[in-house]
Amino acid sequence: MKALLALVVALPLFVRPDVVLAEDAYPNRPVKLIQPTSAGGPTDVLIRIIADGLAARLGQPVVVENRPGAGGVIGSTAAAKAPADGYTILSSSNLLFSSAALRSNMPYDAVKDFTGISLLSRAPLVLVANKDFAPNTVAEIVELAKKSPDGLLYTSPNFGGVPFLSGQLFMRAAGIKLDHVTYSGSPAALVDVMAGRVPLMFDLWSSSKQYVETGRLKLIAVVTNAPLPESPKTPVMNDIYPVFDFQLINALAVASQTPKPIIDRLVKETHAVVKLPEVQSRMVAYGLTPATSTPEEYNELAKREYTKWRDIVSANNIKIQ
Repeated sequence: MKALLALVVALPLFVRPDVVLAEDAYPNRPVKLIQPTSAGGPTDVLIRIIADGLAARLGQPVVVENRPGAGGVIGSTAAAKAPADGYTILSSSNLLFSSAALRSNMPYDAVKDFTGISLLSRAPLVLVANKDFAPNTVAEIVELAKKSPDGLLYTSPNFGGVPFLSGQLFMRAAGIKLDHVTYSGSPAALVDVMAGRVPLMFDLWSSSKQYVETGRLKLIAVVTNAPLPESPKTPVMNDIYPVFDFQLINALAVASQTPKPIIDRLVKETHAVVKLPEVQSRMVAYGLTPATSTPEEYNELAKREYTKWRDIVSANNIKIQ
C-alpha cells in the first residue's frame, strides 16, 4: 500500500510538459499577433480580420501589434524571441524569407525558428503607375528608362520584400536603371505614386485595386505568375521576363518549440475562421484568394521560399545599400 501511494504521489513528476499545457485550457489570457509591417496596409487589414475571428473562437482577445521596420526583421525578431507558449503569433509572409535572404547576419532563422499554423491567403502582385505616366506597357517603360540618364524611380510597400526585389529583378532582366524610394508601408507609398512624385510601384493587388478601379492609378502588368482574375488580359511579367515565377502568401506562424496541442488548437481555429463565408467574401473583395495549409505544408513552403529568394539574391548580386 505504501509503495502504491508513493507511485501515485510521484506520477505528476513524469507528466510531459505539453500534456500539462494542453490541460491548462489554452488560452487563458490575451494572445498577441505581431504584424511586422505598418498599420493600414493590405496585410494589416487581413490580419485584423483573422484576429477578430480567432478571438471569437478562442474566447480571448487577439491583439494585433504592429512592429514595422528593417524589412519585417523587428517584428519577426520579437516573435522569434517570445516564449514558445502560443501567446505570441507571427503574421508571416514572403517578406520573412526575402528579408532573411538579403541579410548575412540575422537575429533568427526564418525557417528553423518558426513553425507554421496555416496559410491564410494567396495574393497577386502588380506593377502600377501614376495615371499620367507616359508609358502604358512594360516595353514602353523599358524604352523610357533606357533614354533616361538617371533611370526611373520606383517604390514598394517594404524595403527587402518581394515587391522591392521584383523591381531589382526587372532592372536586371531589362538592362535598365531603377532607383528604389523607401516608405513605411503601402499607404504612404501610394500617396506619392498617385501624386506623381514616384512614377512606378510594385504593390499587392489588394492594396492598389481600389485606385486602379477608380482611375487614380493605371495597371501595367501582373508580377506574380498567374493572370489576374479581375483583369485577365493584363500582361503577366513572367511571360515577358521569365524570372517572376512566384506567388505571394500570407500565413500565421509561432515559435518552433510551441507545444503540439497548442499548435493543433490554433490550426483548428484558424482553418475555421478562414472558411467562414463572411471572411472569404471580404478576402475576395480585397483581391485575395483564401487558402489554408497544415503546419507541415507551411514548413515545406518556408524552406522553398527561403531557398528561392537566397538564390535570386545571390544570382543577381542584390545587396542592401
